[in-house]
Amino acid sequence: QLAERSKQLSGEALRILWGLIAETGYQNTLPSQVQIARKMKITQTHVSRAYRQLREAGILCKEDTRYFLSPLLCWRGTKKQQEVAIKRLWEQEQKRGLTGGEKMMPAMLEGGK
Repeated sequence: QLAERSKQLSGEALRILWGLIAETGYQNTLPSQVQIARKMKITQTHVSRAYRQLREAGILCKEDTRYFLSPLLCWRGTKKQQEVAIKRLWEQEQKRGLTGGEKMMPAMLEGGK
């Protein structure tokens, strides 16, 4: 499903996604939008627009004020930490009534069964 939703991303959003993947920290944490804009030599407006598209596609997740890459896309950390992150993401989506990953997440939580 992530692959299908990513087809709707602009070239700018895809370029920023590649930059984010390169800058992803432990447990998929990301630098601030200002840091990404400086690093990629683009405006923060472009980064903000790309973040919105990436979030709508389910590629970026937000917890409090921090963004991180979806643990369904890639992961930097232990398998156990990834499972916890996926479960937390699933619970957040349920609270918000989102449906983006509802078919994928239960299988991920069960180890792909």
